[in-house]
Amino acid sequence: MQGKLRGDEGHSFIGAVIAALFMVLVSVVVFAGQAEMKKDKGGDNGKPKRTIHGNPENRRAVEALLDESEGDAEVEMDGRGKRVTRLKGKFRIDRNKPVEEAALDFIDRHGNAFGLKDAKRELIKEERAKDSDITTYQQIYNGVPVWQKGMGARTNKDGDIVSMGANLAPYPGIDTTPLLTPEEALTIAIKYLDDSSGRKVVLGGLTPPEIELVIFNNKLAYRVFVGVSIPTGAWQFFIDAKDGMILRSSDEMRYLSVPGRGVMSNGTTINFCLYEQSGRQYLAHDFTNSTSVPSTIQSSDFVFDSASQ
Repeated sequence: MQGKLRGDEGHSFIGAVIAALFMVLVSVVVFAGQAEMKKDKGGDNGKPKRTIHGNPENRRAVEALLDESEGDAEVEMDGRGKRVTRLKGKFRIDRNKPVEEAALDFIDRHGNAFGLKDAKRELIKEERAKDSDITTYQQIYNGVPVWQKGMGARTNKDGDIVSMGANLAPYPGIDTTPLLTPEEALTIAIKYLDDSSGRKVVLGGLTPPEIELVIFNNKLAYRVFVGVSIPTGAWQFFIDAKDGMILRSSDEMRYLSVPGRGVMSNGTTINFCLYEQSGRQYLAHDFTNSTSVPSTIQSSDFVFDSASQ
């Protein structure tokens, strides 16, 4: 059985997809029209307007954050008012430092508003896409990533922060020493697949098995990803790293992409990846033009080569 056991190194294929989706989510700051609004400062006599959506528990920290904006600014709080989840304005950061470092300094300076005790220990910069104006940070606790939690900052051409999004978990406060080994977690996942299918599964698929230690729903867990060729599947497990209980299992096959190349009906040859959307509909991502074409694939649109069928 070939595979790899992951600790803190690198991003898996699935992890990279999720990171990319996270970047998209945090890049757009949306304030619901039905949200409770309160103008704390300004708005009259030409003064910048400060707007808070929600009722912050630490109002002074939130006001200090808003006061750094060079113009109008607004924030959205989480449901309990404990942390800022959205920020919009124009916030100047240190232009003598790389954007990702200066933005982290800004977050750390206003940690109380974001519900962070020590941002530089609780956040780690993720790989930034080339030419992107968005920097994302993975939330960590004692060096262990918190599953799908983090922050993102968008900057303008001058390097100012113009919007931020935060999806952070409360301070975990848990022991991060696993009692299970990665190999034991993988064995538990494979046994589950054997038992649920009623036969011995054959590992394979598009990617080898991957294992990483994460914090999932405030529990220390192994995220185990297993590609299966018989029966076909791409299973993701979260297994309690203390007692081996399966916290969640799901077949992620539909979220995987299949790389290939083909000739469009107009004679154009392209390299692309196919993503299943529903039933017999697929999204083809054309790497030649960095666009998605077309959204629904018909049999007449492409002539597939043997490697892509």
